[in-house]
Amino acid sequence: LNETAEKAPNSIGKQIISIAAVVKVVKSLTNALVSSLTESGEFIENLNLFAVTFGDTYKETLDWSLDLANNLGFASSEVVRFTGLFKQLATSLEIASDIGDEMSTTLTQLGYDLASFYNIDTESSFEKLQAGIFSGQTKPLRSLGLDVTYQTLDNVLKTEEAFASFGATSKSLDQAAKAQLRLYVVLKNSVNAWGDATKTIESYENQLRVLQGSMSNFKLAIGDVFRDMFSDALVFINGFIQGITAIIRAFVPMQKEVENTSAAM
Repeated sequence: LNETAEKAPNSIGKQIISIAAVVKVVKSLTNALVSSLTESGEFIENLNLFAVTFGDTYKETLDWSLDLANNLGFASSEVVRFTGLFKQLATSLEIASDIGDEMSTTLTQLGYDLASFYNIDTESSFEKLQAGIFSGQTKPLRSLGLDVTYQTLDNVLKTEEAFASFGATSKSLDQAAKAQLRLYVVLKNSVNAWGDATKTIESYENQLRVLQGSMSNFKLAIGDVFRDMFSDALVFINGFIQGITAIIRAFVPMQKEVENTSAAM
């Protein structure tokens, strides 16, 4: 009996450890699934923006974006997001649709090349291009050795025949023309960075980017498998929670009314 009594705590302890291990595994799997579903949802949102902004050239530009992601190991969702964002920014400045298409793909490719060349994260690279090209902020691009001040833009207008019709000073240009002029200056002065993401793909830093992109694409694939299944479940869960919330809100006023009545008596 004593021996049995001694073994009992050990047995219970082992069971507790086993249960804890199972709970930990389930929690990890749940977090991974939620992360995958989130990745899939974000891709759908980015794809919606992409489809609306590109319109008739949607399929052609999407094929380009996915090819870029697949060939260099970038996150598909990220490529689609920034390509669509650049196109939307061009559209908001009333830049011609075909020129906006070219600007968006050029800036997306350049964003990755600059990130690779200067060893900065891609998000930062794209933000600098967005601020410099479309908003005219000089500081973000200056950190990459690129100058888009009025003085530099005016010099291009004076020396480049391609911009002879733009006028003598960049300040007098509308926002669409300024954005195109800034892009020209940035491309002209970033030649050393062109294609760097491809040329240095095997470097340690770029392989880390590829790993991050591959993980993002892996989660996207998993999320796509389970998204439809969980979409139906989420409708039920949301309806259930809303129903419980309505019951609670209806009960609280009744409870307060009873309390007030009791206090009055």
